[in-house]
Amino acid sequence: MATNDVRYASAQLRRVHDVLTCVRAGLTVDEIGRRLPCNAERFLKRPAEMAALFRRFAGGAARDPRDCRAMRLHLADLGYTFPRYPVPEVRHSRVFSRR
Repeated sequence: MATNDVRYASAQLRRVHDVLTCVRAGLTVDEIGRRLPCNAERFLKRPAEMAALFRRFAGGAARDPRDCRAMRLHLADLGYTFPRYPVPEVRHSRVFSRR
């Protein structure tokens, strides 16, 4: 299955993505440098656009979303163990009790 590492819905949203990336890194647009993509191609493309991009790879782009049904993905397949955070027991305060 071919993808284009989608980060935003349309090319026009690239600047919003760049700003949010800078905020997350704690840097300005001038400071972040090469950590931002050099173009706005990481938007969600239509099936015809994807097929054209990956035409030299036979079957690289699904012709129909139903082609993806055979793929099964579960978070356990990622091999990542999510950390466990201690959660204190919460006692109900008077705010939640009826008077």
